[in-house]
Amino acid sequence: MSKQVRKTVLLCCEGKSDQLFIVHLKTTYTAGRPSAPRVKAKPAGGKGSNNVISTLLGEARCSQPDKLVALLDGDFPPSVAKKREADRKRVQCIVLMPCLEGLFLKILGHSVPSTSQECKDRLRRVDNRDPFAPGFYSQHFPKALLDHARNNVDELNQLLMLFDD
Repeated sequence: MSKQVRKTVLLCCEGKSDQLFIVHLKTTYTAGRPSAPRVKAKPAGGKGSNNVISTLLGEARCSQPDKLVALLDGDFPPSVAKKREADRKRVQCIVLMPCLEGLFLKILGHSVPSTSQECKDRLRRVDNRDPFAPGFYSQHFPKALLDHARNNVDELNQLLMLFDD
């Protein structure tokens, strides 16, 4: 009997909230599936889209994953040169408009303001805790809601496709 090799996905994101959301998706969608792709979420420590792509490419040199994904905030897009470099390295860019909190609002069925700060303020009205607070993701983003929302939220669908066999 041959051993099945799991695909590896290296995903680089802005920070802790993004990383923990990916961990929530990973837990929700790969539990009990030994053949599911291994998705490693690496935070870039902020500093914008250019830093996310640079961190991803630097990490990829060491780990050589099957797929590279950059989770970018749309309010601060990468420079033309950095985007070109990402394209050359076959990086899949998932752009959240305008930010992670905007994605959360979209999934929850709320309207999404145009700025990151307005998205953060509106999300605070839904739940005053920080998105990385214990229980935040499991309470607000159960599998049934995510399964339903993926049909209408392209960015979520792109993320969930990373966990498909």
